[in-house]
Amino acid sequence: MYEKSVYGNIHSVQVNNMRFSPTNDDMVYSASSDGKICYTDLETGTSSTLLDLNPNGWEGSTTWNMMYGLDINSEKGLVLAADNFGLLHKIDHRSNNVTGEPILIHKKGSKVVGLDCNPVHPEFLLSCGNNHFQESGICINYNLDTPFMISHTNE
Repeated sequence: MYEKSVYGNIHSVQVNNMRFSPTNDDMVYSASSDGKICYTDLETGTSSTLLDLNPNGWEGSTTWNMMYGLDINSEKGLVLAADNFGLLHKIDHRSNNVTGEPILIHKKGSKVVGLDCNPVHPEFLLSCGNNHFQESGICINYNLDTPFMISHTNE
Protein backbone atom coordinates (compact mmCIF):
# COMPACT_ATOMS: atom_id res chain seq x y z
CA MET A 1 0.00 0.00 0.00
CA TYR A 2 1.22 3.48 -0.75
CA GLU A 3 -0.05 6.97 -0.15
CA LYS A 4 -0.96 9.24 -3.03
CA SER A 5 -2.44 12.71 -3.06
CA VAL A 6 -4.60 13.89 -5.90
CA TYR A 7 -4.45 17.64 -6.33
CA GLY A 8 -6.73 19.88 -8.28
CA ASN A 9 -9.83 21.99 -8.11
CA ILE A 10 -12.34 19.19 -8.10
CA HIS A 11 -14.76 21.02 -5.80
CA SER A 12 -14.79 24.63 -4.63
CA VAL A 13 -16.01 23.85 -1.09
CA GLN A 14 -16.16 20.84 1.23
CA VAL A 15 -16.74 17.32 -0.07
CA ASN A 16 -19.57 15.66 1.86
CA ASN A 17 -19.48 12.14 0.47
CA MET A 18 -17.45 9.86 -1.81
CA ARG A 19 -17.93 6.43 -3.38
CA PHE A 20 -15.71 4.26 -5.54
CA SER A 21 -16.97 3.49 -9.02
CA PRO A 22 -18.38 -0.05 -9.17
CA THR A 23 -16.71 -0.60 -12.54
CA ASN A 24 -13.31 1.09 -12.07
CA ASP A 25 -11.48 1.17 -8.75
CA ASP A 26 -9.32 4.12 -9.88
CA MET A 27 -12.42 6.31 -10.21
CA VAL A 28 -14.37 8.04 -7.43
CA TYR A 29 -17.71 9.85 -7.36
CA SER A 30 -17.97 12.80 -4.97
CA ALA A 31 -20.77 15.03 -3.67
CA SER A 32 -20.03 18.53 -2.41
CA SER A 33 -21.56 21.62 -0.85
CA ASP A 34 -20.80 23.40 -4.13
CA GLY A 35 -23.80 21.51 -5.57
CA LYS A 36 -21.70 19.27 -7.80
CA ILE A 37 -21.35 15.56 -8.38
CA CYS A 38 -17.92 14.86 -9.81
CA TYR A 39 -16.16 11.79 -11.17
CA THR A 40 -12.41 11.76 -10.51
CA ASP A 41 -9.60 9.57 -11.81
CA LEU A 42 -7.36 8.89 -8.80
CA GLU A 43 -4.45 7.92 -11.01
CA THR A 44 -4.27 11.16 -13.01
CA GLY A 45 -6.24 13.58 -10.80
CA THR A 46 -8.49 14.60 -13.69
CA SER A 47 -12.11 15.21 -12.88
CA SER A 48 -15.41 15.62 -14.69
CA THR A 49 -18.48 17.40 -13.36
CA LEU A 50 -21.50 15.17 -13.93
CA LEU A 51 -24.10 17.37 -12.27
CA ASP A 52 -23.90 21.04 -11.28
CA LEU A 53 -26.94 22.36 -9.45
CA ASN A 54 -25.46 25.87 -9.32
CA PRO A 55 -24.29 26.55 -12.89
CA ASN A 56 -24.61 30.34 -12.45
CA GLY A 57 -22.69 30.44 -9.19
CA TRP A 58 -23.86 32.10 -6.00
CA GLU A 59 -27.34 33.62 -6.31
CA GLY A 60 -28.27 33.70 -2.62
CA SER A 61 -28.78 31.25 0.21
CA THR A 62 -32.40 30.44 -0.65
CA THR A 63 -31.45 28.98 -4.04
CA TRP A 64 -27.99 27.53 -3.33
CA ASN A 65 -28.02 23.75 -3.76
CA MET A 66 -25.64 21.48 -1.85
CA MET A 67 -25.10 17.75 -2.40
CA TYR A 68 -24.83 15.52 0.67
CA GLY A 69 -26.02 11.91 0.42
CA LEU A 70 -24.37 9.68 -2.18
CA ASP A 71 -24.53 5.97 -2.97
CA ILE A 72 -24.37 3.65 -5.95
CA ASN A 73 -26.96 1.11 -6.99
CA SER A 74 -24.90 -1.28 -9.11
CA GLU A 75 -27.88 -3.42 -10.07
CA LYS A 76 -29.71 -0.43 -11.57
CA GLY A 77 -26.52 1.19 -12.84
CA LEU A 78 -27.20 4.42 -10.95
CA VAL A 79 -25.28 6.90 -8.86
CA LEU A 80 -27.81 8.35 -6.40
CA ALA A 81 -27.19 11.75 -4.87
CA ALA A 82 -29.34 13.81 -2.53
CA ASP A 83 -29.38 17.54 -1.90
CA ASN A 84 -30.31 20.12 0.73
CA PHE A 85 -33.83 20.57 -0.68
CA GLY A 86 -34.90 16.93 -0.15
CA LEU A 87 -34.37 15.81 -3.75
CA LEU A 88 -32.80 12.62 -5.09
CA HIS A 89 -30.80 12.95 -8.32
CA LYS A 90 -29.88 9.98 -10.53
CA ILE A 91 -26.85 9.54 -12.77
CA ASP A 92 -26.34 6.52 -15.00
CA HIS A 93 -22.87 5.30 -13.98
CA ARG A 94 -22.34 3.55 -17.32
CA SER A 95 -22.67 6.76 -19.35
CA ASN A 96 -22.19 9.31 -16.52
CA ASN A 97 -25.29 11.20 -17.67
CA VAL A 98 -28.11 12.51 -15.49
CA THR A 99 -31.22 10.41 -15.94
CA GLY A 100 -34.79 11.48 -15.21
CA GLU A 101 -36.05 14.33 -13.08
CA PRO A 102 -35.10 14.74 -9.40
CA ILE A 103 -37.45 13.01 -6.95
CA LEU A 104 -38.61 14.58 -3.67
CA ILE A 105 -37.74 11.93 -1.04
CA HIS A 106 -37.83 14.06 2.11
CA LYS A 107 -39.89 16.97 3.29
CA LYS A 108 -39.31 19.87 0.86
CA GLY A 109 -36.39 21.98 2.03
CA SER A 110 -34.84 19.19 4.14
CA LYS A 111 -31.19 18.32 3.81
CA VAL A 112 -30.77 14.63 2.89
CA VAL A 113 -27.43 13.76 4.46
CA GLY A 114 -27.34 10.00 4.05
CA LEU A 115 -28.20 7.43 1.39
CA ASP A 116 -27.60 3.70 1.47
CA CYS A 117 -28.79 1.12 -1.05
CA ASN A 118 -29.69 -2.21 0.52
CA PRO A 119 -27.01 -4.70 -0.64
CA VAL A 120 -29.47 -7.63 -0.70
CA HIS A 121 -32.50 -5.77 -2.10
CA PRO A 122 -31.06 -2.81 -4.05
CA GLU A 123 -34.55 -1.51 -4.85
CA PHE A 124 -34.69 -0.31 -1.23
CA LEU A 125 -32.94 2.94 -0.40
CA LEU A 126 -32.34 4.08 3.17
CA SER A 127 -32.15 7.84 3.61
CA CYS A 128 -31.84 10.24 6.50
CA GLY A 129 -31.98 14.00 6.78
CA ASN A 130 -32.44 17.00 9.02
CA ASN A 131 -36.22 17.06 8.87
CA HIS A 132 -36.17 15.52 12.35
CA PHE A 133 -37.04 11.96 11.40
CA GLN A 134 -35.33 9.03 9.79
CA GLU A 135 -37.01 7.59 6.74
CA SER A 136 -36.21 3.94 7.04
CA GLY A 137 -37.18 2.44 3.74
CA ILE A 138 -37.96 4.62 0.78
CA CYS A 139 -38.54 2.33 -2.15
CA ILE A 140 -37.68 3.85 -5.49
CA ASN A 141 -39.36 2.36 -8.52
CA TYR A 142 -36.91 3.26 -11.29
CA ASN A 143 -39.41 2.60 -14.07
CA LEU A 144 -42.00 5.06 -12.80
CA ASP A 145 -39.66 7.37 -10.87
CA THR A 146 -42.25 7.34 -8.11
CA PRO A 147 -40.91 6.89 -4.59
CA PHE A 148 -43.13 5.67 -1.82
CA MET A 149 -42.50 5.31 1.88
CA ILE A 150 -42.34 1.78 3.27
CA SER A 151 -42.08 2.92 6.88
CA HIS A 152 -40.67 5.67 9.03
CA THR A 153 -40.37 6.69 12.65
CA ASN A 154 -42.67 9.44 13.86
CA GLU A 155 -41.48 12.98 14.31
